[in-house]
Amino acid sequence: SSVHTAGAVAPLVRRYVFGAALATALLAVALVWGYTEWMARRAVEGVVTADLTRAQRLVQRVQQERLAQLALTADLIASSPALKALFGTDAATAHDFLMSQRALVADAPTLIALLPDGRVLARTDTAGPEPPAPSDTWMDALLTKNVGPAVVTIDGRLHHAASAVSEAGGNTFGHVIVA
Repeated sequence: SSVHTAGAVAPLVRRYVFGAALATALLAVALVWGYTEWMARRAVEGVVTADLTRAQRLVQRVQQERLAQLALTADLIASSPALKALFGTDAATAHDFLMSQRALVADAPTLIALLPDGRVLARTDTAGPEPPAPSDTWMDALLTKNVGPAVVTIDGRLHHAASAVSEAGGNTFGHVIVA
């Protein structure tokens, strides 16, 4: 009877041992898989974060260069003696002058000539002067607050823009916006 009991227990013990070994193997595989996934995720996140940081720095540098280029263009056009004289003429003449200046600039920005009181004299993106809408804050940001070159919304679109005062001998003739 004890042989019979021992014979019946042996397969049961083997099943438990096999089950415990299988559970241990599965646990080991799960731990290795989890660790490998964690390390891979960490590596990918590190690479993606480094790439995004590098791209962000590049975009910021390009934007700063673009704004500096626009500010230089605005200063050069505003310092033109011909433009100073044109602020006292009609919109069509000022528009023609701005179009000729625009042709000289490599990336052909929008040029806007404003009278000293902020009224639009001429724009290169329209045939005639259009007064800004009351909600246009781009003139306030560029002229009144004097934030320097900035990203502003003009006519519902984002623009890099810079302004410069056209003046001589303490007299302000107007402003030039380059966007």
